[in-house]
Amino acid sequence: MLESSLGSRIKKARRKKQLTLRDLAQKTGLSNAFLSQLERDIVSPSINSLRKIGAALGTKVGSFFEDEEKKDFLLVRKDGRKRFSWENSKGHCQVLASGMLSIQMEPLLITLAPGAKTGEHVNSHDGEEFGIVLKGEVQLLLNNKEYIMREGDSVYYRSSNSHKIVNNGKTKADMLWVIFTASSS
Repeated sequence: MLESSLGSRIKKARRKKQLTLRDLAQKTGLSNAFLSQLERDIVSPSINSLRKIGAALGTKVGSFFEDEEKKDFLLVRKDGRKRFSWENSKGHCQVLASGMLSIQMEPLLITLAPGAKTGEHVNSHDGEEFGIVLKGEVQLLLNNKEYIMREGDSVYYRSSNSHKIVNNGKTKADMLWVIFTASSS
C-alpha cells in the first residue's frame, strides 16, 4: 500500500531535482496553479500531464506509484489498478504494473469509448511502444499517417514518432499497450 499521496510523491521528486513549481511549469507547459493544486491533491492529473511531469523530472509515470522498498515481483489485482483519463476524452487507462523501482516497461489497459482519443494532440517521447487491440477498432495516427487497427492487430514503434489513437468506431475499444523506456538512473 502506498504510504503517501500522488501529489506528495510528485512534490518530493520535484524537490529532489531542486526545481521550483515555476521551473516545473516551464519544463512541462502546465500552469503553476495546476501543479500546486496537484501537489496538494486538490486536482487529479491526466495521463498526458503525468507524462509531461515525469519527463521533466527524468522519471517514468509509474515511479509516482512505486513503493519505497525494492521488489522483483509484482501482482496487481484487478480492483487494485490505478486509473487515469485523458483531458476532454471518454477514454481512460489502467496501470497494470507499478510499484517496482526502476521499472522499464509500463503496461496499460486502455479503454476508448466511441469518439474518444488518447489526448487532444499527437504525443512523442523517448522509448518504444507495443500495442494490441483486444476489442473494437481504432485509428492509429503515426507520423501523419493513419492506420486502422482491428481486434487482434498489433503494432510496435519508436515512441519518438508522433502518435495518437482515436476510436472512430461505434463500439468501445480495449487495447493492451506497453511502453518501454530505458532506465534514466
